[in-house]
Amino acid sequence: MRRNFYYILLTAVIFYSGNLQAQLYKQMMNDPNVNFYDVVKEADRYFENRDKGKGTGWAPYQRWKFANEGRFYPSGVRNQSSPFFAQESFSAIINESNVSNLRKSASSTSWKDLGPYRVEKISGHYAPGLGRVECFLCVSE
Repeated sequence: MRRNFYYILLTAVIFYSGNLQAQLYKQMMNDPNVNFYDVVKEADRYFENRDKGKGTGWAPYQRWKFANEGRFYPSGVRNQSSPFFAQESFSAIINESNVSNLRKSASSTSWKDLGPYRVEKISGHYAPGLGRVECFLCVSE
């Protein structure tokens, strides 16, 4: 009975210590005071000898890295920019401009639809889901 207790205790200690190590890069990702490149170094070290398949955390880490690398290049300092930069910038634009003029210009007839009008023109075959707008360009004339 006592032997089983020690096996369970040893298993719990190993499991717990593994989780502590696993959580370190995730904690660093969520702390804006940690340099971007320090997070990358720790995460790359963590995944160096581990499986990178489904459910391992590799894909979310890569998405985080891709989304943030350009924001903090070249210094990697993350605590000098607001995570709400886009929202704050949009609010500033709305506050500084006349909202009725923005609505009027957006609903004017100066918009020109450039197509494509049929999915087959894009891919050469039927492909559902190709109806979303990825981006648009406003040109002042």
